[in-house]
Amino acid sequence: MGKRGPKSAANANVVALNLVPVSRPAPPDRLRPHGVQAWEQTVDGLPASYFDRASLPLLEQYCAAIALAAEAEDALYGGDAPAELVIRAPSGRMVANPLIAIINSATRSAASLSTKLRISRSSRPKDRGRSPSPSPGRAGLMFRDDSDAD
Repeated sequence: MGKRGPKSAANANVVALNLVPVSRPAPPDRLRPHGVQAWEQTVDGLPASYFDRASLPLLEQYCAAIALAAEAEDALYGGDAPAELVIRAPSGRMVANPLIAIINSATRSAASLSTKLRISRSSRPKDRGRSPSPSPGRAGLMFRDDSDAD
């Protein structure tokens, strides 16, 4: 049987940790301005150690999709004369502006990548980062707590 009581420092199995400060990854140079903004908002909104080296390419693609959608929206809605939502194709038929398809495709890609990266609220575990939900308005209708009553 071992000795009782507190153990001395010499007997303790202590492992020294070399804690290296974790820095946030910088956006890649090839990202466009909207993508850099999305990168910084995403990286700054999560713990510094959240993204490992393996997830950075997905994060880059997510930010590139955000940038593509934003630039297509700027081209469609921005400026003094916004683009038409329906245009005449070379065949003469009226079709949806191709910028709408670009916006939709980029938005779907960003949504899918945000889930894979677990950066969207719906892809994170339910108990993290949420305040407790309020009790429903019908709480206590069936079984009342009569301890407060006189």
